[in-house]
Amino acid sequence: MLPLLMLAGTALCDGPGPCPTPQEILAAAKEQHDMDNGATMAALSAEDPGVHFDIDRYPPRISHVICGAPWRDESVPKVECSFRLQFRRTRTYEVARLEQVEGRWRIDRIQRVIRQR
Repeated sequence: MLPLLMLAGTALCDGPGPCPTPQEILAAAKEQHDMDNGATMAALSAEDPGVHFDIDRYPPRISHVICGAPWRDESVPKVECSFRLQFRRTRTYEVARLEQVEGRWRIDRIQRVIRQR
């Protein structure tokens, strides 16, 4: 049990260099989901003002985090990670390229598969 607790807050990259923790990946993923949802809502509201949105506001859980080696020869630290987010009604499998800007990790590019429960 103790080794699992020790791994819970550690970086999961395959090599030396800057690497996000699962909590930092979750924060970046939530920010990306909020941006994507906002863009979708704006586009649909412009087409039909009577559209109702049911967005899952419960915080997701993150699991199955695996990151590759941090990219070298880059001015900004970058790493590619795969992870699963469990929302209340959906589960997403994501592969994202994260970059560290001003001490914060943010998603630069993402591919996502959404599965309804």
